[in-house]
Amino acid sequence: MTNRNQILSIFLFLAVASCFTSAKSFEFSDVSVDYIVASDGAVSVTEQLTFDFSGSYSFAYRDLQSGSWEYGNVQVFEKLADSSLVPVSASASSEGSATRYRWDFSAHDEKKTFVITYSLRNAINSYEDALEFYWKAWDSQWDAPVRALSGTVHFPKALYNGSKVWLHPALDATYSLQGDTLTFNARDIPENTFLEFRVLFNKETLDLPAAADNVVEKSGSGVEVVNSEETNFAIVSKQNAEARDLISSLALPFAALSCIALVCCYAYAYYTYGVEKKRYHINPSQDIPEKELKPWQVEYVVSHAVSDKSMVATVLDLARRGFITITKEKKTGFLSFGDEYRLRKAKGEGRLDEFERLLFEEIFQPIPAGLLDGVLGKKGVDVEKDGITLSQVAQAHMGDSKSMLQKWTELAALSIDGPDGLCAKYFDLSGSRTFYWLASIVLVACSGFAFASSFIVEGQAWTAVPTILALILLASAIATFWATPSAKEKPGMVRQKWVFVSILILLLVAAFVSTFSTQVYELLLLLVVGLVALAIVVYDYAKPFALPRFSEDGEKVHVEWMGLKRFLDEMDNFRQKLPTEIALWEQYLVYATVFGNADKVESAMSKLKVVPVHYHGFAYVAMSSSFSHSFSSSFSAASSASVSGSASGGGGGGGGGGGGGAG
Repeated sequence: MTNRNQILSIFLFLAVASCFTSAKSFEFSDVSVDYIVASDGAVSVTEQLTFDFSGSYSFAYRDLQSGSWEYGNVQVFEKLADSSLVPVSASASSEGSATRYRWDFSAHDEKKTFVITYSLRNAINSYEDALEFYWKAWDSQWDAPVRALSGTVHFPKALYNGSKVWLHPALDATYSLQGDTLTFNARDIPENTFLEFRVLFNKETLDLPAAADNVVEKSGSGVEVVNSEETNFAIVSKQNAEARDLISSLALPFAALSCIALVCCYAYAYYTYGVEKKRYHINPSQDIPEKELKPWQVEYVVSHAVSDKSMVATVLDLARRGFITITKEKKTGFLSFGDEYRLRKAKGEGRLDEFERLLFEEIFQPIPAGLLDGVLGKKGVDVEKDGITLSQVAQAHMGDSKSMLQKWTELAALSIDGPDGLCAKYFDLSGSRTFYWLASIVLVACSGFAFASSFIVEGQAWTAVPTILALILLASAIATFWATPSAKEKPGMVRQKWVFVSILILLLVAAFVSTFSTQVYELLLLLVVGLVALAIVVYDYAKPFALPRFSEDGEKVHVEWMGLKRFLDEMDNFRQKLPTEIALWEQYLVYATVFGNADKVESAMSKLKVVPVHYHGFAYVAMSSSFSHSFSSSFSAASSASVSGSASGGGGGGGGGGGGGAG
């Protein structure tokens, strides 16, 4: 069934992994770009990048995107504290449609400034009536924010008064055009966000005959073409702004309605399918129910769980049926105190099913003699002859990747969750199916809302956030659909996987959103929807009887076993009517271990003296002081012993397109 320790381990692993992934990062504290336009149309570019490293870095790279333009004479320098430039060797390689220039260095929690210089040809467009310089000063492929960016464009002559300048997109950026120089500044450019300038200027600025090989000839009127495009840009930008305002105004009511819808989905499933058809009264009953279930099946019918209680009860049941003998002895060896229980194989009546056989084999697993056994006064264990103590059971399983309890619990769950298991026989799962179907519809609606906001803000840096969130929410919806229990599935195991997937999704969302300092209002509201969905699923996980309800046969079986539990709880009230058959009391002790009231059974057995003189069966050992508590604690500790495996992982750099990165 659901393994809480496994879920917790995965959660802690992801939390630790997120700390490692966030331990290394960089940003640009200052970036300056300088463009010198020659009279022949060639452009000389100088980029000065100041990296602010957090963690250890050994290389950086700059991707120069290919196009109709051409790069030449690319060089990289490191700028020292005295402002001198030291050449740095950079290797060039092809990366898709870009050329990557990579250089090596060593940096740890410090700032380093690198200067990249290159020349450009065919970067300026020549229309019939004007020239156009349309260029990205900063590309969206950089996976790091820029705190301050300054740029200058020097023209060979002063531009006419009719020249125009545009900056894209709408960031915290300004420009000034004075004579032959354009300057622009921007602050707090988020990662994966571009900044481009566009200048429309008079053709007299260049020596056109000399610039024939350095400019791109285009037909038509540049003034009309560029002004038309910019007008359309402005219209689209305004529409996007209005749409973003609409999304912002709808985000809160949409999130609220989604949360209410999730709660209503659960309430509908609960009141329609989860509430038992009739109230049943539990009367104490000293009879073992006709449908005698295995201890782990009884625990599931009573508490909807399989734990170490039913595992210990299964061992006691094997002892009751004669497959195991249990004897109590004093611990021996250096610094050993207290009682020890020894288990030996025996020939019982009947057959062991596959779940009991696994437990039987796990208990009597051979233990080879250790190197220090002689020094410590120990001997190798002959399990067939001498049996095995509970401390030796723990020793035998110290090297297992899964504990004996975990292996047995997973296998025992098959008899409950399988097609012919307890769930199919005794439970109606329509409530769970209905809730997960309806919840998936709500989450798909949230995904659609996130995708819509993504398309609306196209061109903005935080476009990636709703897109990623939409994918995550869509995955959540798919996980919800996948987790819909059916008669042929394993509802317990599926619920465990859904809770795990939900926690993973929320971790990814939280880690991703926390890396952005821009507008995330709508996304946080959608995150609230995800948290509400998770809260409902966790509640369903904590209250496993809420949505499923018993079938008619299941209700009858539940009432019968609860009647036995109530009888064992209230045994002192029936002292005059208590049975005296030793075999029945041994069964009581097995099931009382499942119910958690074995101490009351022990006390009653002692007071009634139900164990005959010279009787050396299972009940004889059970009569010893605090047997159930002592044996249960010892066996639970032994069955939980294991050594877990380990996992490792790593990370890498980033980049591509026209940006760059470091690592």
